[in-house]
Amino acid sequence: MSRFTNFLLVLLVALMFLPAPAPVAARSAGDAIAGELLVGLRPGYHLALHGGGLAVSGPTVGHAGLNRSLQRFGAYAFEPLGVGSDTYLVRVRAGTDLQTAAAHLQLAAAVRYAEPNLRRTASRMPNDPVLEQQWGLRNVQAPEAWDITTGTSIVIAVVDTGVDSGHADLSGKTVPGFNAFANNGDANDDNGHGTAVAGLIAANTDNGVGIAGMCWGCRIMPIKSLNRNGGGSDATVAAGIRWAVDNGARVINLSLGGSGESQTLGEAVNYALARGIVVIAASGNERQDGNEPNYPAAYPDVLAVGATGNSDVITGFSNTGDYVDISAPGVGLWSTLPGGSYGPPNGTSFSSPYVAGAAGLVLSLRPELGYYDVGCVLTASADDKGAPGKDPEYGWGRLNVLRALQLAQTYNGCPLAAPQPAPEPP
Repeated sequence: MSRFTNFLLVLLVALMFLPAPAPVAARSAGDAIAGELLVGLRPGYHLALHGGGLAVSGPTVGHAGLNRSLQRFGAYAFEPLGVGSDTYLVRVRAGTDLQTAAAHLQLAAAVRYAEPNLRRTASRMPNDPVLEQQWGLRNVQAPEAWDITTGTSIVIAVVDTGVDSGHADLSGKTVPGFNAFANNGDANDDNGHGTAVAGLIAANTDNGVGIAGMCWGCRIMPIKSLNRNGGGSDATVAAGIRWAVDNGARVINLSLGGSGESQTLGEAVNYALARGIVVIAASGNERQDGNEPNYPAAYPDVLAVGATGNSDVITGFSNTGDYVDISAPGVGLWSTLPGGSYGPPNGTSFSSPYVAGAAGLVLSLRPELGYYDVGCVLTASADDKGAPGKDPEYGWGRLNVLRALQLAQTYNGCPLAAPQPAPEPP
């Protein structure tokens, strides 16, 4: 159970920028990527190429059964999900029944788990009207909060479609990033969504151009884990999360997701949490289409964010559930788009970066705080909406940045419940 659920009672993205077809969120193994498995090995075991196929090596003998299973399903290539990771993306023969293959591999003593590589996609655009430009900043009292701090160089990773770092309102705001598809540093945005997320978090502000970002002084780490159509997978997202953690991010924003739960993605999230990183994710835009829990937002200790309109009413598209921790504006917010332009994105994907930017402001005041305490500051200071206390629509309420910074200045422990032990590093 989530530590936020315990202590607080506790892309998905809108494809409105490009004429790409709206994808459907990952829901089952039927949305698995053909020919790909994710295999988590126990410590000390490794995959290697042997005789034209794959084989497992490790501290003891007795891998014959596992190696036969790898041969049976035509496993021919692999790659670890990050430096030092014992989870591998394994490519198998075309036409392989992935559920059957995963079940066979998981029987081996050297295997912690095996599962299909599910797609994670950008969510469709909700049909909501564009409201006035940047009303959301006023709603959460950001201008008043900026009298306390406009932020320091806290690094916030945007795990998304990449970022247009050449945009005038993002120029000089990015640090080196990562492309999980090409395994290189080219994290340019060929979709538009990641650039919009980045602008809401940390656009250049008080420069006489364009929009204001939530955390003026924060830096953006662009991580390309979704392709030009807003699509990715557990493998690309997990690799992006791990790279962000290993390269200095203090906050990770995940405006993406799907309803299928994945141990691979969950372990990547825990890898970040175990190192004190604040992980924030959009709750999803499928309230009218099943309202299933969305991952990574629904994982324990991820700060899950729902969307409100300018009258502070939770939107009709925003997913609800006990995993929702907080809400923030998510309609017609206006942000940066590739090529130097601007537009009014809608969706929980754009509520999440407001909370990520607010986390950056809190860490600017209190850089020693870990994810648990930052989450507590943001939720304990939220304006309670809906049913009193925590509820499945608003979580603990709508983000209030001024109150969060006021609380951060005097914070010496969560006022809502006693802290619990941090997860062990994987």
